[in-house]
Amino acid sequence: MQAGLKAVAGALPAGSVAGISFSAAMHSLMLLDEKRQPLTRVITWADIRAERAAEQLKARPDHAALVGRTGVPLHPMTPLAKLIDLQQTRPELMVQTRFVCGIKSWLLLQLYGQWVADYSLANATGLFNMARMDWDAQALKLAGVSAAQLPNLVDTDTLLPQLTGKSASTLGLPQTTSGIVGASDGTLANIGVNALAPGATAVTIGTSGTVRTVIQTPTVAPSGKLFTYYLAPNRWVVGGPVNNGGIVLQWATRTLLGQAETVEDAIALALTAPAGAHGLVFLPYLGGERAPLWDANARGSFVGLTRSHTKADMLRAVMEAFCSTSKRPLP
Repeated sequence: MQAGLKAVAGALPAGSVAGISFSAAMHSLMLLDEKRQPLTRVITWADIRAERAAEQLKARPDHAALVGRTGVPLHPMTPLAKLIDLQQTRPELMVQTRFVCGIKSWLLLQLYGQWVADYSLANATGLFNMARMDWDAQALKLAGVSAAQLPNLVDTDTLLPQLTGKSASTLGLPQTTSGIVGASDGTLANIGVNALAPGATAVTIGTSGTVRTVIQTPTVAPSGKLFTYYLAPNRWVVGGPVNNGGIVLQWATRTLLGQAETVEDAIALALTAPAGAHGLVFLPYLGGERAPLWDANARGSFVGLTRSHTKADMLRAVMEAFCSTSKRPLP
């Protein structure tokens, strides 16, 4: 991260950097000691080891109320489920833990010396009360942590006045370079594609994939299968994520073509097969699934596979599996 910032700053005219802002992936978790040094690596949304904890949450009679307050479906992706799991499976680690945060809070602490979390990323933890715009007391109790262990909550446009002396020196920037806290990667994607008007929908496919639309007040779907995350005042993003986006094509490239081939090679070969891949269907659940299944145990498979199918057909089926929601169908 520091190398990237330094390279960008070095490529710009001196004095032209007005500030730094961050997007960050949702649902990350880090455990820190009393000096706020990491006790763990970053645990990401893709880690589903907290499956049992998520099922325990779903079995609670008040599970719908919990989702209604936090806006987050109950799934192993959430820091809420992960903290419950760690309390059960790694109690000795939790005894050492004094502070808990996500990756962006850790980065802002290193760069600006500020212990903060923006509302947007906090909203995605399963520990945040959307109505109160604060940590949710019951969720914290379930997770076994207190508000004092978590970063201070701030709005997404909060200005951090200056870098620490150490980070300014490392980055080659003036210490007076301010920081804007920013929001989560998912909600900021709607800004990036200008999908902010009522009814406008953003579809993004990266490692995973998501469909999102912006609403003005925090409304939670009755099914509990969609998320609601804060973006900015009077702007909330509602939608559904899938676990298996581009990472599935990466797997297919490596598995079907070998290490020497690229994803671009796989796409080129896939496009030589017709739409529908000669009747071959791929279920892309290689890492469990979130929306609409919310099943960490979902598994992938090829359906309708015959001896007549080729690697091109298989790659085409893989691409169609996670591109089916795109407004731009494959040629």
